[in-house]
Amino acid sequence: MMTFLSEISYSSMCFVGMMLGTRQMLGSDLVALMTFAVPFCTFFFAALFFLPETPKFLLISRSDRPAAVRSVRFYHGCDCDVDTVIKDIILEAEDETETATSWQSAKELFTEPHLRRAILLSISALQVLFAKEDLLFSLVFILDFQNTVALWSMLLSSTYFLEEIGLDEAVASWSSTAMTLGYVLGTLAGSTWIERLGRRTILLSFTIVDNLILVLYVICAELSPIVEPLKYSCLVLLTAYAFIYGSGVGPISWFISSELVPQKYRSLAQSTCYSLNTIIVVILTFSILPLYGVVGSYAFLILYTVPSVISIVILYCYLPETKGREIHEIVAELRGKTKSS
Repeated sequence: MMTFLSEISYSSMCFVGMMLGTRQMLGSDLVALMTFAVPFCTFFFAALFFLPETPKFLLISRSDRPAAVRSVRFYHGCDCDVDTVIKDIILEAEDETETATSWQSAKELFTEPHLRRAILLSISALQVLFAKEDLLFSLVFILDFQNTVALWSMLLSSTYFLEEIGLDEAVASWSSTAMTLGYVLGTLAGSTWIERLGRRTILLSFTIVDNLILVLYVICAELSPIVEPLKYSCLVLLTAYAFIYGSGVGPISWFISSELVPQKYRSLAQSTCYSLNTIIVVILTFSILPLYGVVGSYAFLILYTVPSVISIVILYCYLPETKGREIHEIVAELRGKTKSS
């Protein structure tokens, strides 16, 4: 549940922003639209100063046990078993006794096999592909984020895509808002089953469903000139795509990297994955419209479905289950010492 809270708040803000950005509201007044977010950003920025560091960072990186205990009580509640939580953190830290500089950590992300595997597993839920085994594992990290790329291109350009297949302009203009609403509802639904099902199970199965929806969208878009009602099915499919993305694919892809690497590499690993994902999103978002103009809706299959299918195969082969397991257990599996049950 906690892992979904950031995605719930993020999707909610996307929904508010998309709705306010329509022509009927603040879409024609850019200054008012941008100013609307300032009070909220200021409030939450100020709130960050009152939050303590995480227990793992305080205990592993700073070796400050009293502060770690206070942090555990803050985040877990006063009635939690502090000793058990601290013990689990210490187990994770056993193999991480050496401190490293940021440069050393960055170098180790790509020179240590188990860290490369984690990076590739995370970006496999984000995008790319190589062939050698160790590089393959680094890639799995990237391919994980491949599954997050398609939503943003479709979300930002959905009005154009739907107008191209003949949907009414007024209906098409609200399509992005409908998609973000589906995204919000998906995150709310996903928060109820994230602790019942494994991360691996949800990520793989929901990514497959999202790809099937994308294929159906292409079929409906191509047949809409012949069967006119199918153009309305495209709007439904885009909303369904956003719902499935929010209920599992998106949130898990964003936090899975933190469950695959030791504490001292966590921030760097996530930053690396986010940076690569941002570059990929920018490239594909600017590529989709020119390619769409050449091959139509088949552009979705070329840019999104094919790479995503590759990522699914790699994730299926190499992604360990992280639900209910401590980081040191997962790292041991990535090193080849254990297997997930």
